[in-house]
Amino acid sequence: MRPDARIRQSVLVPRPLPGEWASIRSRAAMTKGVNCANTLRLIREQFPTFERSLAGLPPESRLLLSRPIVAFDQVPLAAWIPVVEWAIDAVERDEAAVTAMARRWCDADFTGVYRFFVRLGSPTFLLGRAAQVWRTYYDVGALTVSRGPDEGARQGATLSLTDFVPWPAFGSLFQGFIEQIVVLTGGHDVQVHRTSRQSGHFDYTLSYRP
Repeated sequence: MRPDARIRQSVLVPRPLPGEWASIRSRAAMTKGVNCANTLRLIREQFPTFERSLAGLPPESRLLLSRPIVAFDQVPLAAWIPVVEWAIDAVERDEAAVTAMARRWCDADFTGVYRFFVRLGSPTFLLGRAAQVWRTYYDVGALTVSRGPDEGARQGATLSLTDFVPWPAFGSLFQGFIEQIVVLTGGHDVQVHRTSRQSGHFDYTLSYRP
């Protein structure tokens, strides 16, 4: 290696602080079971040690995993987040690895039960219905999308997620989700950049070729 070669520094995904955990538990927010069922299946496939680690999860998470999660369950985020945090720890909280996991999880959702969104549309179609897709997954937070600016052959958009639970890792997870869903609906050379990392508030810029 040349002496002046640059070594990529890993960006680490932060853990929730005690005050953030308290807020997550107090808000009683829910996510849809189909989201959790697909993700849990992929966690078990990727990390064979997961089942041996259940004793280290909080009681509400162990209770959640004590029976199968079905598509129309309403799953408390306070019970679900520690499961995802376990997977994030398993990839050493490396942000690139976390967004890659999220892309796989998104792929499982949108080539499965929500495949009609992919079959019907394009990135433009999907972005126009982003708020509807969000409400399918979560009963907390508001997602808004503004189209543009476009630059030549590239199309752009800005996305803003507000009033979500204060879960720092979700910013990286949702970035991977955005990347993958645009790819699935026909976008090319997709670039997503996070421009805000406030607690429970994430802003992104999106650029892609149709």
